[in-house]
Amino acid sequence: MYKNHAVYSVCSKQTTSQKSGNRYLRAVIVLILLFSQVFYLHATVQSSDLIIYNGNSYPLIVTFPMESYFIEFPEKRPPSPHSALWRGYIASFEIIQNELWVIDIEWNNIFSNVRGYQTIIGELFGVDRIKIDWYSGFLVIPQGERIDYESVSWDLDYENYLIIEIENGNVINEYLLAFAQYSVFFEEQLRERYIEIFQTWNNINFPVTF
Repeated sequence: MYKNHAVYSVCSKQTTSQKSGNRYLRAVIVLILLFSQVFYLHATVQSSDLIIYNGNSYPLIVTFPMESYFIEFPEKRPPSPHSALWRGYIASFEIIQNELWVIDIEWNNIFSNVRGYQTIIGELFGVDRIKIDWYSGFLVIPQGERIDYESVSWDLDYENYLIIEIENGNVINEYLLAFAQYSVFFEEQLRERYIEIFQTWNNINFPVTF
């Protein structure tokens, strides 16, 4: 929702100090708005994608294989239905014969008479599943019990993490990390991309409701 901004006519000539003061004030306001948006984004725990691996279903955290697609084609990204789903959709994946497939993409169209999440993968790709051979990177699957129930991060502080390395949609490696090992791995391998994705959502995909 946009607010109306009043326009003021300044009759007297501003001094240099007044102009400098105005520029400083505008800069402060911009910084406040920027940090408030970032804080709001990080304050809301986001709904995770899902993945089926070895016949079991898990949350897929931190890494978002569909984001490279929606960043390249932003016009195809579903609008965000609420602040817990800034990216606009929930994707479901499956490892099939050592290949990464997306088997569903859902979004909650709050303007539709149909309640709940609706599949849109057919509208996007014309099929009900597709190998995402455009993705190279890591998949992070939490394992074991949570060790910090007070955490509001997407890592959620589990005992272990299964890391699956993907190259052009193919599984090339996997390894199990304890929490301390994962913390180092996240800093070295995942943080930069994680922040880039957050910034993308903050810039182009504000939620339509709060």
